[in-house]
Amino acid sequence: MRKMGAIFFLAINVFAFYIGYSDKRLAHSGAYGSQSDKERRTAEVQLVALGAFGGTPGLYASLLVFNHKTSAEKAYLRRALSALALQNVVLVALFLKAFPRKSTF
Repeated sequence: MRKMGAIFFLAINVFAFYIGYSDKRLAHSGAYGSQSDKERRTAEVQLVALGAFGGTPGLYASLLVFNHKTSAEKAYLRRALSALALQNVVLVALFLKAFPRKSTF
């Protein structure tokens, strides 16, 4: 069960990093111009939801690496991701406590 949890955590964070990269690429290509490109952009509420499911480290890393959504008016997104990171740490700790490693003795 612990192995499945680790695989899920890794997969969701790789996916979150990709979503951050993809959104930055669309933003940089001038996606504000056409309506179809604007509809393909990822809304902040979707980014926060992705962070709530465990993707906070990957998403936060993508925002920093690609310097995406880091302006002063987007500071609420960083605060929300920080709160979600704390929530994820607590959930991982509870998961590890609920599924202890089997003793080899």
